[in-house]
Amino acid sequence: MGGVARGGDPQQCSSPLLGQPVDRDGCAGSCAAAPGRRRFDSWASAPRARAQSRRRGRLWGERQDEHTDAELAETGGLLGGRYKKWYRANGGPWLDRAYEVYKDAWERTGDTYPGINCAALALELGRSGESRDAAKRVLKKLDEAEHGDEWHHATRAEALLLLAAPDDPDALKDAENAYRLAVRMNPSAAFNAAVMRRQARVELELLGFEKEALDVAFPLKSVAAFTGHRVDEEGRNPPRFAPEMEGAVRTQIRDRLKQANVGFGVSSGAQGGDILFLEEVLRGGGAAKVLLPFPLRRFRDLSVGDAWWPRLERILADPMVELVELLDEVPAASDLEGAFADCNERILEEAVELAEELDQEPRLIAVWDGGTGDGGGGTADAVARWEAAALEVEIIHLGAMKGRSTGRKKSLGTPDWIPTTRHCLAVGINEYSSLPRLYNAEGDAHSVADLLEEQHGFRRPLKVMGDEATFEGISSAFSDELIPQVTPDDLVVVYYSGHGEVSGGGYYLSTRDCGEDPPSRWIGFDLLREWSAKLPCRQLLWIFDACHSGMLFRIVIEDQEELDQRWARLALTSGRQMEEVRDGVPGEGSPFANALLGALRSGPRTRYYPDAFTADELGLFLESDVRGRAQQTPKYVQLPDHEGGSIVFKVPSA
Repeated sequence: MGGVARGGDPQQCSSPLLGQPVDRDGCAGSCAAAPGRRRFDSWASAPRARAQSRRRGRLWGERQDEHTDAELAETGGLLGGRYKKWYRANGGPWLDRAYEVYKDAWERTGDTYPGINCAALALELGRSGESRDAAKRVLKKLDEAEHGDEWHHATRAEALLLLAAPDDPDALKDAENAYRLAVRMNPSAAFNAAVMRRQARVELELLGFEKEALDVAFPLKSVAAFTGHRVDEEGRNPPRFAPEMEGAVRTQIRDRLKQANVGFGVSSGAQGGDILFLEEVLRGGGAAKVLLPFPLRRFRDLSVGDAWWPRLERILADPMVELVELLDEVPAASDLEGAFADCNERILEEAVELAEELDQEPRLIAVWDGGTGDGGGGTADAVARWEAAALEVEIIHLGAMKGRSTGRKKSLGTPDWIPTTRHCLAVGINEYSSLPRLYNAEGDAHSVADLLEEQHGFRRPLKVMGDEATFEGISSAFSDELIPQVTPDDLVVVYYSGHGEVSGGGYYLSTRDCGEDPPSRWIGFDLLREWSAKLPCRQLLWIFDACHSGMLFRIVIEDQEELDQRWARLALTSGRQMEEVRDGVPGEGSPFANALLGALRSGPRTRYYPDAFTADELGLFLESDVRGRAQQTPKYVQLPDHEGGSIVFKVPSA
């Protein structure tokens, strides 16, 4: 294809919008250990941790002048955190030692990470004046920063909490809002949120508030494991899980996940129930751990099969999925049942451990006919293990399934959660101070914004184009114009057309005045994530026509008939993760923009509603249409704070 590529040379990296839990100590300066990592809480039982702490202690006491402030803040934080954990486990002098290390690191470096921990421990030690003084200084330093990640906002929230007065009825409001923002910015790091809540409860009690006064700011997801039958092989008699029952089973699984607010799933990966469960967990914006009794290559042959393999392969490609193979080799035939039984036990253990990190108890969802099954290590075995452990089990009885719906199109109606106020921010940049010129970016952005206003009922769009699309201009459009006018019931579409770049493990969008290489005056996804978190709307759709924008990749499950009113955070990208995309023939629009405009004018090929289409249908249509016309493959993706909601567009009238 002719035209300029909207990006530079790709480099392999992970998506910055899909943040994983960070191992830090304290509240804002702290997070629980990452999943699967055992924590050493006892001095007597952790010789390795003790040796590490002695080395850190020597570094801290003897060699401080040899290191940067950042290194000292990190070392002081790790050492103080270790002392604090030992105090929690054993009492003794460790809390005072932790406080002294945090205080020393704070005074030497001015880093807010040890600073907020110094303020928190001062309160716990009864030094309320020192606590408030440190919290004020931390808050001042944070407020001077332009923006930050979830830790910035969590640290700010804790400082506000430490300054709250129990006799003020609105004392906790600012802290609550800051905690909400921190959690919204990185919902995939739920362990961080759990520790924030745990620490906030401690400080609330010390300050004289109700212990659960801020729990509303931490809407933590629950943990569910799964067991279930595979879809029947041809000729099974009597039938158990017939292929035509797949739709009804999926709906039942989805309903159970929604009712329990499940965000973390643990299961194996067999065809049938396992794969349906994993798809639904991911569709709702969750994370999953897949445990296989033996290596994937053999598990595929024995438990998945060719028809279901592409679906499991797509699940395992999702960055929010962790795969664990319990054995290095397939056991002898006589030991297969034992391997599957051991896998059932490990699924239970992993779910319990995961739930404990979140101060919860897990549940098991079972797709079961109530029988003993075809052998040991199956569904009946798993249900028995959970019941023996006195843990909750929810049975989806196969006998009650009646197959999937007819799929006939029906009128959408107007559910009261579908927004009436719709906003668009369109950014287009043709000419740059240091990057190759584009020819269609600004025209494409104008066309998309105007079409949304004229045919889809959007308010007059905000447009940031050309010379106005500097770093400050785009930032101001988000923070000063768009965010203040959005309400929780609204839909927001953000369209960006310009250069995209992968650099240093992150993904960036260009600005009019950016340098040749990020991050100088480029917009990183840390900043986009902050803007996204601050937008209070239920529905948000990003549309990126830029190289490598598929860096946002998350699994999207096709063929979802039912509309969902939960929080929606979705994106359309013009290409895959490491793919350059075309600007097109000058004056004729990019291939992606042309396909998008055509679909918005007449509606894509709708499957369920004759008068409406969803963002899901739009994304699937664009992937197929653009791939057939240009050497690029658009992706329809979920962002980390997506909760399973739908975005609906009306088909424009003739």
